Amino acid sequence: MAKVRTTHRGLAEELTPAVEELVSSLQASELECLTVQAITEHRRLLEIAEEAYEAMMRAESHGGEPGQYREPYVRAMLNNKAQLALVNLLVERLGYLPEVEK
Repeated sequence: MAKVRTTHRGLAEELTPAVEELVSSLQASELECLTVQAITEHRRLLEIAEEAYEAMMRAESHGGEPGQYREPYVRAMLNNKAQLALVNLLVERLGYLPEVEK
């Protein structure tokens, strides 16, 4: 069975109608707030993915079994990628990249 590879663009194209429907009634200030929250969540998920990756690499470098860390890493990356697609859609809809506190 052949693997189907979905790109960020392909995922965004599939999500766009649903996201558009949800955000179409929002005021610009509400959309900006939602976008900032989505960016903040993306950053949080990225940190989780980085920590999972580092744990996997530490286990491998110390002769341990990195396999037990692989599933949490994959799960974290999937969550991160899905959130990134949402961030891209919201920023595109908003028309600019809002300022986000670090």
